[in-house]
Amino acid sequence: MLKALEKINAPAVFFVKGEDLAQFADDIISIIRAGHEIGILMEKDTYDSFIEKYKTASLDKVIEASLAGDLTFAYTNPYTSATGLNALASALYAFDNADPLSANAQQKLLDYQKQSPPVAYTTGVLVNQAQKGIIKAMVMEEQAYTNKPELKNYVYTPFGIRHDHPLYTFDYVSDKEKEAAKLFSEFCLSDESQKLGDEKGFNKHNDYQSQQTGLDGAGYLAAQSIWKEAKDGGQPIIAVFVSDISGSMDGTPITSLKDSLLATKSYISSSNYIGLVSYATNVHIELPIKKFDEEQKAYFSGAVKNLTVEDSTATYDAVLVAMKMIIDKKKEVPNAKMMLFVLTDGDQNRGYSLDRIAPIVGGLKIPVYSIGYNLTPDSTPTKELTRLSNINEAAMIDAKSADLVNQLRNLFNTQL
Repeated sequence: MLKALEKINAPAVFFVKGEDLAQFADDIISIIRAGHEIGILMEKDTYDSFIEKYKTASLDKVIEASLAGDLTFAYTNPYTSATGLNALASALYAFDNADPLSANAQQKLLDYQKQSPPVAYTTGVLVNQAQKGIIKAMVMEEQAYTNKPELKNYVYTPFGIRHDHPLYTFDYVSDKEKEAAKLFSEFCLSDESQKLGDEKGFNKHNDYQSQQTGLDGAGYLAAQSIWKEAKDGGQPIIAVFVSDISGSMDGTPITSLKDSLLATKSYISSSNYIGLVSYATNVHIELPIKKFDEEQKAYFSGAVKNLTVEDSTATYDAVLVAMKMIIDKKKEVPNAKMMLFVLTDGDQNRGYSLDRIAPIVGGLKIPVYSIGYNLTPDSTPTKELTRLSNINEAAMIDAKSADLVNQLRNLFNTQL
């Protein structure tokens, strides 16, 4: 099959989620049978007590319980996660069946976000939160849930729109490309492929029917915008970027670091409060935290451009300095949410160790997102940065990712 695809030159085949895109398709080739849904996961004891009071584990009841303080429920970022967007759309519909984008639905979403856990960047973050007892319920695709043995004591209840994958071609694709799409469809629908799909956790609820959301394509974009405003319960963000300027960052890493910070700057709302710290042997406060208005953005750009590589690597000293800055600023903006970004190659060799500062990081509850440069998967620096980010359910991001700026942008949940 792969040889056949090579023979007719890289086809333009599109996978889409949602039946509404069919109107744009020239030819629906097939519905590839890999039955897939999202659902609500609850730990078994929590589920039993929930059902006793609320009767059913539907999303509207889960939100009702969350607003009543009976349940801590979380879902993933709807800008980066189809599961999160599915949950958001379903929640808005539950708030107002007649108009999911109404002022009433928006207010209920805001009320929920005010008492919700920190936004989860990935499903892995949700799992960590659940294992630490921070949340009692979460959303996840069933196939992912099936393949996570650590969640075997959780009860899964499907909801929302199915995540099956129709396969379409469009009217501008060539005959050869349509031929490739048909070959791919036949491969996916073969007995061998279908058996593999079953083994990997698909096709468990083939009788499940998608629930309504009341939204079209434009409505989903509007829902994301509504969520962006409500995600922090109307609260601004206080954040510090901690930039490694040690000798090991010389060359491509420091250039990439500067480029990513300068690009990300454009996507941070002026309602947030941003500072910049650099470190090598010593820690430097390059830019004290202030509201990210046009003046602060200009100072930020100048400070980033002037970063110069020095010598040793006091990573965790810099983390402590940045956290002190954030805590001090929070006294002025008590309703703000806190975030910290560490951009480094991870090779700490001076000052405090991670073991020494880990209890402080955990106690302050500031999520630390680490962006790693020139890291290998199993190296000590990679493991340390992952551990640092996991303390407060954040994430470690590989700086080699082609969409690093997009990932940073999404952490602030801004949009182009």
